[in-house]
Amino acid sequence: MSERAEIILLCEDQRQQTFARLFFESMGWPKRKIQRLDLAQGKGSAVQSVAKRFASELLAQRRRHVRAWLVVIIDGDTEGPAQREQLLRGECTKAGVQPPGATDNVVLCVPTRNIETWLKYLKGDEADESSDYKGEFRGQRPRDCRPQVEQLAEMCRQHLLREPAPASLSEACKQFRAAFVV
Repeated sequence: MSERAEIILLCEDQRQQTFARLFFESMGWPKRKIQRLDLAQGKGSAVQSVAKRFASELLAQRRRHVRAWLVVIIDGDTEGPAQREQLLRGECTKAGVQPPGATDNVVLCVPTRNIETWLKYLKGDEADESSDYKGEFRGQRPRDCRPQVEQLAEMCRQHLLREPAPASLSEACKQFRAAFVV
């Protein structure tokens, strides 16, 4: 296998982080090349926690001496991807950090409404981005998403999502293909 870039995961919660780690492993990244940043602890909005940390992680990513990608996963909730990108850009501006541009190795994934939308779709069910499916996955361990992740990896290898696919997942796949040339 050719040398793979390092992956740095900035996620809201354990389920997102596990989903992403399992996905990258399924796509051929060795575990040692996947760095999981600490998750927000305590009370408050996980979205805000990721947004506030984004600028400093972007700056750190730009200073790395190894080829690395910052992969950010943040729920779209009822806002959607465009508003989440705007939120992250705004946090960069507040911190005095240039927002990400074309030369930055950043992939932004915004599961809308949340990662459970993607999981429901990957189980083979219909899933819309306005419904909240968290209840269907309550009580499951984060690693229980392995079958859905393997389904996504297979779809990525074939460059084909089952229709109708959630728009946010289609966009994440486009970003993945552009960044990692699969």
